Amino acid sequence: MKKVCDYNSPAAAGAFKKGGIAIMKKRTLVYMIFREDYVGLRTVSRSQKSPHRFYISRHKLEELAHKPEVIACDIHSFAVLRRDTYAGTLEIVFTWLGGDKNVSA
Repeated sequence: MKKVCDYNSPAAAGAFKKGGIAIMKKRTLVYMIFREDYVGLRTVSRSQKSPHRFYISRHKLEELAHKPEVIACDIHSFAVLRRDTYAGTLEIVFTWLGGDKNVSA
């Protein structure tokens, strides 16, 4: 299994030094709201935040029990949900579409 990043490595430690590539600048925070019928998500990084909340219905999440990948759509955007049963993880890849020409995605 490929390890994405070891935060205790010398390379990671050097990233926080002046002139290095800062790991913290590449992180994205995901706000999640759990309700009975849906999960609401919003992403925020240092450079931008999602233009709106993204809602995934309970029905779409239940589809993952039978499929390894599901595409969830809302009015403005979509997300691909991939289940990895071996690792016990769920990967969500968002595509934020702006409903307004003034909103950057």
